Amino acid sequence: MFIYLLFLQNDLLKLKNQNQISKMKSIIALLLLIMNYSGTIGQENYPKDYGQPLSGQLLISGNFCELRENHFHGGVDLRTGTNGRKIYAPTDGYVSRIKISRSGYGYAIYLTHNDGYITTYGHLQAYSKEIDTWVKNKQYEMQEFEMDIDLDSSVFPVKKGQVIGYSGNSGYSFGPHVHYEVRNPQGEPLNPQFFHNVKDNMPPEIKTIAIYPASDESYVNYKNESITIPVLESQLKNEIIVHGPIYFGVEAYDYLNDVGSRNTIYSVKLYVDDELIFFTAYDKFNYDNGRDINSMIDYKRRKTTSMRIQRSYVAPNNELYHYQKVVNNGVYNFNDNETHLVKYVVADIKGNTRSVIFNVKSTTQIKDFGIRRDSARLFKFDQVNTFSRPGIDVYCPKKTLFDNIFFEYDVFEGSKYSPMYKIHDEFVPLKDFYILSISTAGIPHELKDKAVILRKDFENDYECYLGQVKNDYLSVWTRDFGLYFLTIDVTPPVIKPTNISNEKNMSNASLIRLEAEDDISGIKDWAGFVNGEWVIVVYDKKDDEFYYEFDNKTKSGKNTFKLMVVDGVGNISTYEADFYR
Repeated sequence: MFIYLLFLQNDLLKLKNQNQISKMKSIIALLLLIMNYSGTIGQENYPKDYGQPLSGQLLISGNFCELRENHFHGGVDLRTGTNGRKIYAPTDGYVSRIKISRSGYGYAIYLTHNDGYITTYGHLQAYSKEIDTWVKNKQYEMQEFEMDIDLDSSVFPVKKGQVIGYSGNSGYSFGPHVHYEVRNPQGEPLNPQFFHNVKDNMPPEIKTIAIYPASDESYVNYKNESITIPVLESQLKNEIIVHGPIYFGVEAYDYLNDVGSRNTIYSVKLYVDDELIFFTAYDKFNYDNGRDINSMIDYKRRKTTSMRIQRSYVAPNNELYHYQKVVNNGVYNFNDNETHLVKYVVADIKGNTRSVIFNVKSTTQIKDFGIRRDSARLFKFDQVNTFSRPGIDVYCPKKTLFDNIFFEYDVFEGSKYSPMYKIHDEFVPLKDFYILSISTAGIPHELKDKAVILRKDFENDYECYLGQVKNDYLSVWTRDFGLYFLTIDVTPPVIKPTNISNEKNMSNASLIRLEAEDDISGIKDWAGFVNGEWVIVVYDKKDDEFYYEFDNKTKSGKNTFKLMVVDGVGNISTYEADFYR
């Protein structure tokens, strides 16, 4: 690379044409940037003696800080190809937490190591035999399938290389894999590739560039609207006219050897006229600020398209600490009549890079887009904000918003119990919860305990919110703007037996399997019984599936199985059948 740069500089001296000289300078500057962009940003001395959590080559199908729905991915997904692969402790420590849930990580286990770091393993099929026996005994003791228990170091100490469980597909998982995390002693997720070597010599891909007006007066190509430009080569030739405060965004992906999936890149650098104005790197993050991802990304395009654009802009209430350097929140003021060179350089954690350069033509021409704001509707992010109209109240605590907004409101035809209320814009993300209250005056008194609030999104999907009725208003906490209305849920869940029927001989089966759905308020709780005794019935939420694996609660001969399922407002369904073993 250094010798190549010497040749370029020698060629530069021979050039006469000013445009050629400018282009050559840009190429040299970009190559220098790439040369200086090697290795990772984190400077901590992480342990280098961790064993692998799985045997064989580690194949990452989802990497650290991947841009997920409303959160960053807290670890890496290790592809297993099948269920039942052994999971090993990477170093000495003890089992410090066991959590089982219907969704999320499903069967999960946490190890605290002697060096203070914590490793997490999710979506397991089963725990090791000793741990599995303890877990089942605890479930029977509590009469609960779901559990979240902290343990001290005396219960299950582990040694490096010891089997702690087996890979699976439990919880919110859609294929066999292990979710693997490494956390520091403060509980913050770290990039696991600091601890484990993963083969990767493939450069990232830059797929899209985005450009955004940052005020009502600024514009891109004479419109007060953002644009996206597909990246087909390392230097874009598009004519881009800008005026006023502008910020940029990039859609980029990383690829690893022997894995076909595309992952989130490790770091992003943005330059304007060779000045670094934005620099972010994914070394670690804090779960408390995980929802700030919605401020970092292009939220509307994430919702309405498959694009995952990372905005090089930091909103006032965005508290992520991925940002290594940010000038003026990532906003650049274009207020001259010059052409400016913009450069993005992205890298993976191994130092493989990809870059793109493009020009923007700044202009001083002023345009009036006729945008007028009602100052009475200004919601400031650092203040409490309220809004009230007949039949509806909105209460936004301080710092619910990422940025100031001019609140929007409208009313449409809804259900027989209330109008449909437009609460601002569903494509504006929220950092935290606000309280939405809708009058229940249209609901008969005897049905008020069945009242729920539904939110309708742009795809005509519905989300249900449960709350409490007080002073004839149903109040719920929500973290989404959009269309809301009131309805009631008087329909109990529907239970469908899959492999059992009354009087069936189940001698050749290993379990009883059923499905259950609830269309409005969702399944809240359930309980299974064999011969009148409580038994462990697993609920896999993603598949609406319940199953009971035969154990010592089942006797030879005739048995009676019963499943009770309760929805969010207390409607109950029961399935009961006799079976033989």
